[in-house]
Amino acid sequence: MGSISKKRVGIFILSVIFLALIWMGYSYITKGFIYDYFTGQTLSMVERIDSFREIAFVIFIILVIIECVFAPFPPLFLYIAGGAVFGWVAAGILGLIGNFIGAGIAFQLSRNYARGWTVEKIPPKTIKKLDNFSLKYGTLSIFLLRLNPLTSSDLFSYAAGLTKMDFRKFLTATTLALAPSIFLQAYLGDKFLEVLFLKETLIIIGILYFLGFFYFYLRRKKFKK
Repeated sequence: MGSISKKRVGIFILSVIFLALIWMGYSYITKGFIYDYFTGQTLSMVERIDSFREIAFVIFIILVIIECVFAPFPPLFLYIAGGAVFGWVAAGILGLIGNFIGAGIAFQLSRNYARGWTVEKIPPKTIKKLDNFSLKYGTLSIFLLRLNPLTSSDLFSYAAGLTKMDFRKFLTATTLALAPSIFLQAYLGDKFLEVLFLKETLIIIGILYFLGFFYFYLRRKKFKK
């Protein structure tokens, strides 16, 4: 890509991000979807997404992309709302599509346009460790980081863009690692209106996440040896 074309793409991306930020600010101030998102108003989010009817799935994918690009946004309530609207299987698939696109955008933004911003958000030592770990273990590094709910953050998509990691392998590892948590959260949303004891359900999910973290902690110690 020539320097002029790359510059035009960069201007277009910045324009889209700027417009998205304006919409997000307006939505929060007017107590729209973004306000519901950050205050955990799940039922209201379900109604807003469902109101788009035939294009609701497109809106949901766009919202997931925004969540990925404007990291680190907490995705739990979004996937719960998606599960309640579309069912857990469809919401899981749509969530994966949104994450695939969003992670790809974040990776390319970091690699080509937002290096300075990424370095400010993520300490250079962390990026260096991720780069060394990715060189040693390949895409398994990003897979383990995104699989573990305690370390899974969309900021790692930006961090990965500063490493020598292959773009396609990064997307594959990220998508596969996120699948279990996305489908699990979507399943919770699918049962959201039926679950009378939501607190207990969240505790169960927390226990499962902890067990998953403990398992991959042991795996990491094994890799070090």
